[in-house]
Amino acid sequence: MSFQTKEGRKGVSWKDSDVSVNTCMAAVFVLYAYGKRGICPNIWIDLNAQGKKEYITLCRCLIDFMRSLEDAEAEVISVVNERQEITYNELKSFAESREIGEDLLRKSLDVLEKAHAIASRSSGGILTYYILTEKPTFNRIMIVEDDKNINKLMALSIGKGFEITQVYDGLEGLKRIKYEKPDLVVLDLMMPGMNGLEICQNIKTDGSLHDTVVIIVSAMDATSNR
Repeated sequence: MSFQTKEGRKGVSWKDSDVSVNTCMAAVFVLYAYGKRGICPNIWIDLNAQGKKEYITLCRCLIDFMRSLEDAEAEVISVVNERQEITYNELKSFAESREIGEDLLRKSLDVLEKAHAIASRSSGGILTYYILTEKPTFNRIMIVEDDKNINKLMALSIGKGFEITQVYDGLEGLKRIKYEKPDLVVLDLMMPGMNGLEICQNIKTDGSLHDTVVIIVSAMDATSNR
């Protein structure tokens, strides 16, 4: 068996007249991989009548599987992108409504994770998938923390190369955020004037701060106060 691309670059050749099933599978995957890249290889295979029948059946099965996988990937990435975050159980229910089997769902999720289109995390035994976007660039960072020592420690932890503004009061912090529109706000929860949660809610409902990312830092228990 041999194949040759349109550009004339030769691929692997097999001269065996009794081509194995593994070789047939390799040929199909080569064809599929090149096709995905817009290159159409020519494939020649010498088979007896029975071998040709088995090969054609194998081709059809594999190509059908590849198409099903691509369709499933498109469905999965669409719902994850729409929801931004979705649990595996929710994805499973969605897949069932689209007649996508669980094995195909798992394979689709694996392919999408390896392609860095989505990522997953497990918390409290719940597996959640979320969409991956381009990493944002944070140049202007505002720290709103009433404890001066912790505020200073946060600024030191962020490091050099950023424009860092330090604020020690909740109300003052919100005023500065609305005026300066920083790229990133690091908030404490418990502060005088206005707490961090109220500041966060104000940021998220202000259209002019749509691109501002908020990180809440607190000593409070994450589970009971989520």
